[in-house]
Amino acid sequence: MNWINIFNRALFVWCFGMLVFGTACCALAQVQADFVEVIKAGNDSYEKQDYVKAKESYESVLVTGFDNPHLRYNLGNAYYRLGEYGKSIANYRRAFAEIPRDPDLSANLSLARKKAIDKLDYSEDSWFSVFANVLLLGTKVSDRELRVGFLMSYACFWIIGVICYFKRTALLATSLALSLFVTVVCAVGTFASRQGIDGLRRFSIESAQAGVIVTKEAKVYSGNSDSFQVVFVLHDGAEVDVAEQRGEWLEIVLPAERSGWVKRQQIELL
Repeated sequence: MNWINIFNRALFVWCFGMLVFGTACCALAQVQADFVEVIKAGNDSYEKQDYVKAKESYESVLVTGFDNPHLRYNLGNAYYRLGEYGKSIANYRRAFAEIPRDPDLSANLSLARKKAIDKLDYSEDSWFSVFANVLLLGTKVSDRELRVGFLMSYACFWIIGVICYFKRTALLATSLALSLFVTVVCAVGTFASRQGIDGLRRFSIESAQAGVIVTKEAKVYSGNSDSFQVVFVLHDGAEVDVAEQRGEWLEIVLPAERSGWVKRQQIELL
């Protein structure tokens, strides 16, 4: 009798769980269908060259929390057509983090960067570039792929390590070393980078985060106040590293050890 009661309760719990799961899936499917309709409307507006309406459609989806690289790519295209190159670059870079091998995305990102007035040269960080290109396959590996690679190689490392503890062979030792190497590479790519070379360069700056200037002009001050001296000026589309935030001010870092402070609303953080 007790076993029958336990079985009935377990069956009830399972049925109830499946009901909740099915309801949640249906609700999620409906929400996604609504998003598809809004995105389709944005695409139609883009085709009609109504870029403002297209941008508004894409952003209305993003504010709900739904986000994916293709939506970011479309939004970047709309901003590019509107001549807002900073916001275009920011959205392209967010998409690039997930689909770095997309040729259209890479081409459009390059075009948007050519529109930027400030040509910031990061070539001096050569060892970062070499590391990224050799170990991260030329930055053609997405964040998601790096995370999956890290988890799989980490698991393999411990499994092979346990086997080696009981039986040591040259093949197992080589496999252990290889899995450790892949784990380290994926860990660096996952935790130290956001977008390949740029992320690896930022890893050398404590608490650094990537950002893009999204206003026509941004005065860079020597301190976090308008009362400080203006040391230089950046323009829409300039890509910077943000090292620190104090209130409404951000400290940015540029090549050749240049740095300064800009107002928070002038930068879109990535």
